[in-house]
Amino acid sequence: MNNLYIKKGSRVNSVHGIVDVLDVDPDHNTALVESCKDQRKFIVASEEIFDEPQLHIDCDKYY
Repeated sequence: MNNLYIKKGSRVNSVHGIVDVLDVDPDHNTALVESCKDQRKFIVASEEIFDEPQLHIDCDKYY
């Protein structure tokens, strides 16, 4: 996903499952994220994040 669209506080889908974006590092094209499943924090590359427009903050399911 393009780094311009990754925003702090967003809930997105990644190769690790659904995650909340905690911080974005545009210089390294990475984001610090927290897993919604087990609250584990880790860094992912922007290429490992996928935009899911039907994903919402209070719900980890799609319409």
